[in-house]
This record gives sequence, structure tokens and C-alpha cells, in this order.
Amino acid sequence: MCKSLPKKLLKMSDSVSDSTQIYFQVVAGALAIYNSLEVLAIMLKVFQKYNTLYFWAVLATTLGIALFAIGFLDLFFKLYVESSSILRPLIVLTIGWYGMVTGFAVTLYSRLAIIRVPTFVQITIRNFIIYNIIFSHFPTTVFTFGANIIGTEFWVHGYSVIEKIQMTMFCVQEIILGVVYLIYIQKKFGSRLKSLVSHTIGANLFVLGLDISMLIIEYCNLYKYQIMLKVLVYSIKLKFEFYILTLLTDASRDDSIVGDRGVPASHSGSNGRKSGVNGVVLEEDIRRASLTPKKSVRLMHFFPQTQSQSDRSQRTDQQEGTVMVNPQLDGATIGRKNGF
Repeated sequence: MCKSLPKKLLKMSDSVSDSTQIYFQVVAGALAIYNSLEVLAIMLKVFQKYNTLYFWAVLATTLGIALFAIGFLDLFFKLYVESSSILRPLIVLTIGWYGMVTGFAVTLYSRLAIIRVPTFVQITIRNFIIYNIIFSHFPTTVFTFGANIIGTEFWVHGYSVIEKIQMTMFCVQEIILGVVYLIYIQKKFGSRLKSLVSHTIGANLFVLGLDISMLIIEYCNLYKYQIMLKVLVYSIKLKFEFYILTLLTDASRDDSIVGDRGVPASHSGSNGRKSGVNGVVLEEDIRRASLTPKKSVRLMHFFPQTQSQSDRSQRTDQQEGTVMVNPQLDGATIGRKNGF
């Protein structure tokens, strides 16, 4: 009896471990699906125009998260056995994975123009995203189907190797996107909107922490935990993306950060311009709305409240440009009023 005790304890430990794993998978998957549906509802409510790269990237990410979670829950719990084959969850989760990972990367990429990131930097990042599609997505897809359908040592071992490689590559990709965003938002708004910059840094550092924790779990070979943690993390990152993107508008409207030369938020000029706080001017432009909810936000330099309207117009023409949505570029474009 004493000799058999360790085996019993081991079985009990395995049983507890399996139960914990099952609960984690179900809870993480359910939360991820809920978050994605919540973001989808918000998108359809607040976006007036749907013909931009940003909107479709967010939509792809949102649907990808839901499909990825559903596909892996179907695979883990073998829900497909009675009515279908293993191809069903594999196809669903693969489509979801493409949308979730690359869709999120394109979402981050499409906002870089807002903060005047140089064109060559944007092109370099875009090429890296394409590189990851070819050399991370495609090989992983092949080994995913091979490991689950063929199941030989070559395919199973190959999948375990390529899984770590693609996780690392996508993590590096998102770190680069986050760092570039932080550098250029500091350059553009650091001296004027310190609250905006500090909140953006905090949000990006939190997202970076999620990416690193996900990578650590992957290298610890906790595969079934890592998969559902991944989909949950992406759903959280997507909600943070909305938070980061709307910080520009929120900072402009927050009366608590009025600058020394700012004008009250209630003050309005002609030509549809509304003077925001901290010297930031908001201009309603429903026709061009895409990135920001229901309206585009134009950010202009400071000018005294007592200045005449003609002087304001002249000064605005001379000062640093606007943040506006350019539907032709499928995103936000920044430039001077007389050119980029």
C-alpha cells in the first residue's frame, strides 16, 4: 500500500492539473470571445465610415479573436468528433489566427501616420509585417495541419519548433510597433500634452508586459495554457488599442489639462472650429470621419483667445498642421495646411 501511494498522489495531482487547465481554457476563451464581441459592437456604433484600413484591420482582429478561441475550444474538447472531422477546428482557428495576429499588427501600423512617423519607417514596418506573413504564418500553418492530421514525429517536433519561432517573431513585431509609436508621440506631443504621453506610455508598457508573459509561457512548454492565454491577451490588447487611440481626443477635451495659453472648451470660433483645451483646436468634420469616433480631430498650435478671427486664420495657415483622416490613404494623414 505504501508503495502504491506515490502513484495515487500522482494521479490526483494530474487530475487537479487537468481540471485547472480545463477551467482556464474555458474562462480565457469565454472572456476573449466576450471582449471581441464588445469591441465589435463599439466599432459598429461609433464609426461612421467603414472604408479605411484601420477599420478593416480592427474588424479582422475582432473576428479573428473570436474564431481563434472557438476553433481551439473545438479542438481541445473534441467537439467536432460527432459531427465533423478535425479539419473543422483547424480551418477555423487558422483563419482566426491570421486575423488576430496580423490584423492587430496592421491596426498598429495604420495609426503611425497620425503621429508623423517618417515614410521610410512606415514602409520598413509594413515590409516586416509582410515578411512575417510569409515566413511565420505560412510555415506554421503547414506544420499545424501536419502535426494534427499526419501526426508523425517530424511534424509534431517541427510544429513545436516553428511555434516558438513565430511567437518570437510576432512579439518582436509588436514591440517594434509599440516603441516606434512611443518615440514619435513623444516627439510630437511631449511638450504640450504630457498627460497624453504618460498615459500612452503606461498603456504600451502594460501591453508589452502581456506579450513578454505570453512568450515566457510558450518557452516553458505550457502549450494548452499559452494558446488560450494568447487569445485572451490579444482581446485585452485590442481594447487597449481603442484606449490609446482615443487619448488624443480625450486629452483635448479634458478641462483639467488646460494650458497657460489654452482656451475654454466651450469657446468656439467660426468655420465650424471649436477651441479645445490646452490650446488644442477640435474641428468637426463628419464627412472625413474614420479613425476617431464619429469625427476627425485636427490638432493645431496655440493662439491667444483674444486674437481676432482673421489673425487666427492667418496664424493657423502658418503653423504646424493638422491631424486628419485621408480616405485615399486608408488612415490618418498629418501635414501642413499648405502641404505635407
